[in-house]
Amino acid sequence: MKKTILTVVLCVLTLNTALAQFDSAMFVSDVFLLDNYIKRQNKDVNFKDTKTYKGTPYNNPNFLPGNIYKEGTLLADNIAIRYNAVADEMEVKQTLSSDDENARVLTKSQDIYVKIIEDIYVFVPYQGGIENGGYFQVIFEGSQIALYKKHIKDFKPEKKATSSITKTLPPVFKDKPVFYLVTKSGKFYQMPKSRSKKLKVFGEKQNQMKAFTKQNNLDLNKQEDLLKAIISQYRFFAMLKNTITRNILKTLGPKPKDKATMSQPKKRLFLIDAFALIFRGYYALIKNPRINSKGMDTSAILGFMNSFIDVIKRERPEYIAVCFDKGGSQARNELFPEYKANRDETPDGIKIAVPYIQKILTAMHIPIMVKEGFEADDVIGTLAKKAEKEGYQTFMVTPDKDFAQLVSDNIFMYRPVFGGGYETWGISEVQKKFEVTDPMQVIDYL
Repeated sequence: MKKTILTVVLCVLTLNTALAQFDSAMFVSDVFLLDNYIKRQNKDVNFKDTKTYKGTPYNNPNFLPGNIYKEGTLLADNIAIRYNAVADEMEVKQTLSSDDENARVLTKSQDIYVKIIEDIYVFVPYQGGIENGGYFQVIFEGSQIALYKKHIKDFKPEKKATSSITKTLPPVFKDKPVFYLVTKSGKFYQMPKSRSKKLKVFGEKQNQMKAFTKQNNLDLNKQEDLLKAIISQYRFFAMLKNTITRNILKTLGPKPKDKATMSQPKKRLFLIDAFALIFRGYYALIKNPRINSKGMDTSAILGFMNSFIDVIKRERPEYIAVCFDKGGSQARNELFPEYKANRDETPDGIKIAVPYIQKILTAMHIPIMVKEGFEADDVIGTLAKKAEKEGYQTFMVTPDKDFAQLVSDNIFMYRPVFGGGYETWGISEVQKKFEVTDPMQVIDYL
């Protein structure tokens, strides 16, 4: 069972098996520099012979598992990647066991980004700024500000012995990372080496940052402490990008209410109509189903997860949950026994998929909302109305027009549209679509 689950999880993010093969013409032309095997700036050092130098020219001396994405679309997953900080190159090979000689250089493009285990790297083209372009590791990302890390290697060449009493010193690669605050518009602000000068980068938040670092005895020259300080001031906009960020938010405890917080925009809650997106994803691939090596149809899993991840990438919601049916609507069946009597039987490919999707969501720490005897519609409607009373904006992610009756000033439909993308329905959109004056009238319309 565990092996089957693992197989499904891996195939969920795979758009096309051929894309993961180096022999695919599309993959090679789209991702790699053609006929350009690694010819690095090796500083006259044999990188393979690790005993001849100290430190490492890489982010990690060994290849690690990772994924490659282009414009948000997965190109290759579970391949071997290593970042060469000296040459500022991503080295990629098919598997961890593949010969290093077969590694190739990833095309440098701002549309392509890399995830090595949990570390995300983006390429920023040089446009005359202080950052000088190249690959950056995304340490933290929010809707207002981001923290990027540039891996710089301070290289000291071999120092030959000058006499019989001295010895030759090997070449040394030493980490000298540089951090940048990056605004939403793409402006880079380099973090100075001096602790006191670092505070000035935060502008109007300088005094708050100084007080926080002093109170918590933080050293802003240490990455984890710097990240804590940044999250303390920008946590409202924080995306829970990785485990480090989540853990730091826990250690900081509840955010104190202040005037700045009161003036911030409302928090957004995205509620996913699970079965609506599962059915949609399954039938989108009905002509080309995704069958794994065990003969299992994973189309519904792939379709749902693609939609789910797409929502996160597009909207970066502060809060999100996935709502499922359980046991059907008991109240509706009692009122009208023929409720959904004419519905076709749920395909086996969908029935099989649901437990796996729930396991994947659980592994991702995504809340699953379900109530015995109620449909997801009921759960979403209840949560949306309750969240509205508590000051949230709620986006109901579903193509089901029935949800239009719930739309209000702070409750919206977030509908996937044919051909890709989404459209948001507020009150005016519902009024125009159904030619009604009040969204509640949609009940009579449908």
